[in-house]
Amino acid sequence: MRGLARYPAWVLFLVMGLVGGAGAWLSFDVIRLTMANVDLVQRHGGMALLDGGLIQALMLGLRGLLILALYLAFKLLEVELVTRWRAGPGGPDRKP
Repeated sequence: MRGLARYPAWVLFLVMGLVGGAGAWLSFDVIRLTMANVDLVQRHGGMALLDGGLIQALMLGLRGLLILALYLAFKLLEVELVTRWRAGPGGPDRKP
């Protein structure tokens, strides 16, 4: 995590908040939309897929991948900040 070590802790905390907020915003209601899409395809079969069900399923899958990437970025920033916090006052956050 050398790339993150050059940034001050407050910047990482701010970015972590933005990433967490973006992940929460994107994941809001994604389960309900996925279940509705599955129900549509089960009820109407191939016609539902041709009418946009397949495209919606692909978009929900891509949205899920983006949510996962945001979660991983959040955890990476969290680990960096916790490592700095545990290192104490003379830790990696201090620059000469």
